[in-house]
Parts: sequence; structure tokens; C-alpha cells
Amino acid sequence: RALLRILIDIQALPNCICPTKPLERLGGSSSSARSGVVMVPHAALNLEDTYIPAKTAGDRNRGIELFRKLLNRIISDSCTVDVVLSRLWHNIAVLHNVKRVIRRYEINPESPIRQSTNILLYPPASPSPSSPVSVPSEQQSDDQWITVTEHGIHYSYNVTQSMFICGNVTEKARFGQQCCQPNEVILDMYAGIGYYTLPALLLGNAKVKFVYACDWNEHAIQALRRNITLNKIDPARILIQCGDSRILAPIGCVDRVSLGLLPSSEGGWYTAVRALRRPMGGMLHIHANVPTVERDDWAAWMVQSLLILVKDLEFEDDNKRTAA
Repeated sequence: RALLRILIDIQALPNCICPTKPLERLGGSSSSARSGVVMVPHAALNLEDTYIPAKTAGDRNRGIELFRKLLNRIISDSCTVDVVLSRLWHNIAVLHNVKRVIRRYEINPESPIRQSTNILLYPPASPSPSSPVSVPSEQQSDDQWITVTEHGIHYSYNVTQSMFICGNVTEKARFGQQCCQPNEVILDMYAGIGYYTLPALLLGNAKVKFVYACDWNEHAIQALRRNITLNKIDPARILIQCGDSRILAPIGCVDRVSLGLLPSSEGGWYTAVRALRRPMGGMLHIHANVPTVERDDWAAWMVQSLLILVKDLEFEDDNKRTAA
């Protein structure tokens, strides 16, 4: 009867606490499946009440209370909530044939460096009755690194410090295979772990000559350097810089600029136009979140904004020539 009561309690949990969809899995391969990780949604099986959207707060708070009652049915004098959750993460890892379980938290869109806030749930970082030996900090750090392979490119990153964008796999391939041309010089203003830098250097027959890669998230830069080595790229073909690309970007010498920043890359447009080779110009790959119904109006506004920037730069060049 106790087990039946627990099963009934589980069925009563709202979907935000106990998801019915399969958990997301990242990394690993058929030959090394356990090197992957399972991603648990931020609200799932979580007693914390942070990151609750207002429209789901009622369901979420009710779910937390039901989940807490369920745990209280399970625990005993010798079995605490922490022990139950530790065993749960272990069982999830075994069930999915991985060695790591990560809780995914949302990236704060207002954060200038867009750093990951994910946390490692399993293996544990400290000893517990269910895991009496803690994981050494060096090993725990290694456990936080995963490698995702797309179009033959290996993207390695620390899942608790950097983010990986799964949704634009086609665009990343198109950038490297169809857009970049032989002997071009590329500027990637928001390089991250190499989403567009690596395809530019590796995909298709482009064989771009050189890439300037900038990002002000030091963890992303660390991952990018690691990925250059992992993908066996000649380091002489890339300059990686950690800092504000609006300050670090070269001037007047690149053929193509990637502005892969969401929700808007407008803050980098001036720098991107200034970086293009003179006088022939070049290509800008501008990313933005725009409602479909506003797409045409936004595109017209973008073109006008870029034309103004071009005229401003031409005026600056004229002034410099006059001064000289």
C-alpha cells in the first residue's frame, strides 16, 4: 500500500516538476556513450522556487509542495532528502547510460557574457551516505566537460560555465560550407566556443585564410582554444582574443563578419562595418530575434541603419585624409 501511495503521488505531480518528455542528452557517441550527459530542466525534481515564470508560478508552487510531501513519505531516520535525491540522480545516470547529470538553468539575456548557470547534480561533489567518497575537484572539473559533434566538428565545453546552441546546426554548416569563400579573412565578433569560427575553418572547400575570434567570456575562450586543438586546426590560422570585440576587432581588413549574438547584435554593427576591407567592403551575417510579421520592416530598417554607418565611416575617413 505504501508503494501504491507513492505511485499515486508521482502521478499527481505537475509536468513542470515531473516531465513526461524524455530528458535531453548531449555528447557521447556510439563507442563512448557514457561520456555524454543528461540535462534535467531547471524546475524538474527541484525543491527550489527560483526561475519561476509568473504564468506558471501557481503550478510550480503546488508541484514543489507535492514533491516535498512525496519525499517525506520516502525518507526515514537513516535516509535524508539529500540521500534520496543523490540516489535519484545516480539512477537517472544509469538509466540513460551516462556518467553525468546536469541541471539546466536559463541563460540570463541581460548578462553581457551569457555565462551558463547550469549545475552538476551527479556525480556528487561531496561525500554522502549513498556516495561516501567525494569526487576530487580536478575530476569534477573534467566531469563538467562534454563534447558534442556536428558535421564532423567537435565542440568541447564546460557545461556549467558555457552554453551550447543546438538549434542552429543548419545555419552553422551553411556558414562554413556555402558562405565562406577561399582565402577570406573572417571576423567572428561573438565567437563563444566556436559556433561559427570552427565551421569557417573546417567545412566545405572554403579554406578561409584567417579568423579573428573575439568573446568576452573567458570560459568560452578557454573552450575555443581547446576546440582548436581538438579539431587539429593550425593555430596560425586564427587569433583568439578575450575581451570586447568592439575594442579588439581589426579595422579595414576582413571580408566577412559573423554577428551571432541574440537577441540583437546591433551594438556591434558599427565595429563590423568598420572592420570590412576598404574600398570593396564585404559581407555581414547579422543575427536577431524578430517576429515574423515584422521581418520585412526590420530588414528595411537594418539596411538603412547600415547605410548611415557607412556614410559616417566615409566621413571619418575624409576627415583623416584632410588632417593628413
